[in-house]
Amino acid sequence: MDIPLKFITADQRNMMRFRNDPRIMRALESAPGFNEAITVALRAEVLLAEIEQQSESTSVQDLDAIISEGQIPDSWLESVGTNHLKAEIAERKLRLIRELQSRAAARLESVAMESRDAILSQLNSQLQVVLTHIEATIAELGEASNMAEAVEAGTAGAWRTLTQLRGEYNLLRSSQNTVMAEVRGSMAISQCFRSRDERASETFIRNLDDIWPEWSLPLDSVGQSIVPGVDPALVMDRGKDSQPWPENQDEFMVWAVRNNVELWIPTIAQLRELSETRSDLSFDKEAARRDGIQEMEILE
Repeated sequence: MDIPLKFITADQRNMMRFRNDPRIMRALESAPGFNEAITVALRAEVLLAEIEQQSESTSVQDLDAIISEGQIPDSWLESVGTNHLKAEIAERKLRLIRELQSRAAARLESVAMESRDAILSQLNSQLQVVLTHIEATIAELGEASNMAEAVEAGTAGAWRTLTQLRGEYNLLRSSQNTVMAEVRGSMAISQCFRSRDERASETFIRNLDDIWPEWSLPLDSVGQSIVPGVDPALVMDRGKDSQPWPENQDEFMVWAVRNNVELWIPTIAQLRELSETRSDLSFDKEAARRDGIQEMEILE
């Protein structure tokens, strides 16, 4: 659905981003109240153009034409009053229609904000379909893990298909980033301190704790692990940008499939739930550690 730019203003931050993404717009079309607000706003756009055009066509008879004719028409003054009244009515109509359109735009923004989790859920459903095709394609690669190995193994065609599918995957990730732009800062707990790779995040990988247990451990100012109650020297630390997967995007997909990585597009609610669970586990571990220290002190 194409929404005119002048219809959406800077006040509607979400809609300013969403309107150019067809995947997000398709998801929004199923949101309650969205299509109705769009219909009203687009109809208002048509009415505004019609009234403005009518206002231009009801101008007062040209004064120079009266002088050229050498006489003042009997209906001239009456037409002046009539046209003035029409102009006032037209202006009132324009104000009301602009207000209606403004409220419709505000309704769209409200629906967009309330529908972010629903949009993300639909994007995840589409992602899982793409991942199913990616898994089938990777199965055709044999033992190849990169383009060179695929060429040598005679499965370069499958690698080209993988690249195309990964392009579809990237489009869905782009839509995900667009939807999450307003809340990404509050989701910092789902990000990794050990890597600048955006994939090192629970917004990309659901089972990140399983495939990279150290991802959520903080680092000190010199890049060493900080684990409550544990000597940093005893903690295995790969350092920054030390994620276990290859940097190349296609090779990452191969690695992810072969290592049972759960790629997903989570809702904001799901991310918050993961964050709360991790916080509870950290609290329980720290409490258990302190209880252990107290018991040792008592025994001593």
